[in-house]
Amino acid sequence: MNCIDEVRKAFFLSWVGDREYVERVRRECKDQFGETGLKERIAKAIEKVSWDWEIPLALRDDGIDSAQLVSGAISEFLES
Repeated sequence: MNCIDEVRKAFFLSWVGDREYVERVRRECKDQFGETGLKERIAKAIEKVSWDWEIPLALRDDGIDSAQLVSGAISEFLES
């Protein structure tokens, strides 16, 4: 299963109410996205900054890249 394409389709179908398809994609693809402890690493990086504009630098300094952020966001979408 190509999870990127399936998640894209599931996102659209979630708006029109195809819950069964969305649930199937969630079950089959949830382990492909996300990273153990990513949310905690992001929270720790954000705690270090005083201003919102410093967040991207703090994330980069902690080794969190944009691919991990996108993957984490998809994982959160699949969990909700």
